Amino acid sequence: MKISSDDPKLTAYALGELAKSEAEQIDRELRNNPELRQAVMEVRETAALLKRELSNEPVLSLSETQKGDVLAKAR
Repeated sequence: MKISSDDPKLTAYALGELAKSEAEQIDRELRNNPELRQAVMEVRETAALLKRELSNEPVLSLSETQKGDVLAKAR
């Protein structure tokens, strides 16, 4: 299996979203490819940054009046 640094499977791997068999294939590729290891590290760093920054954002929600208005219009 040859994989490039822009392959979406690499991102899925970095985020822990691959099936075990696919992850094992990528593990083998990473052993011999520093460029791929760097790409995985960058995806993980970006994901951690986004998680940290987004956790500081206020939670937005509708007021009870707004929820009532939406439900009334939906009927």
